[in-house]
Amino acid sequence: MLGAGDADFLRSAVTLVLTATQGADGVLAEVAISNRGAGHSIPTDGWMRNLILLVEAFDADGNPLAYLGPEFVPQWGGVGKLSAGNYAGFPGKGFARLLEDWEGEAPAPPWRNGIRVRSDNRISAGESDQSLYLFALPAHDGPVQVTARLIHRRIFKEWADAKGFDPV
Repeated sequence: MLGAGDADFLRSAVTLVLTATQGADGVLAEVAISNRGAGHSIPTDGWMRNLILLVEAFDADGNPLAYLGPEFVPQWGGVGKLSAGNYAGFPGKGFARLLEDWEGEAPAPPWRNGIRVRSDNRISAGESDQSLYLFALPAHDGPVQVTARLIHRRIFKEWADAKGFDPV
């Protein structure tokens, strides 16, 4: 059966378009994510699954460009080293149906007392999300590389780390 366990199936459900332009104020990355094939909101399965959009820009020598924009991956994207799959605080965005408990802790599992939906920014079937990311100009002339990628997680990073699971 096709579903979230099939990477090709997941890829076929979403379209990501990145457009980058360099101007006097910096390098502007425009990212459009479209839910073109899921038939339901993405990510699905309610309270654990999430998507991370990570946007990066590098100069000709491979050095990261300073990020000037206000949009960052939220704390639930994982705190710590980027090499360990932690994306909180990096340019990008998180998509999830985020539950919180009565103490305001989020993400929270649905069996805790006083659960309510803190936010739900999943992308509905047939809908799109657009976001902008501004990076500083490189220190030296040369080409700039801008990348955007979506990371699908079956479980929030903090929970995966606590249990020794792979979140992807």
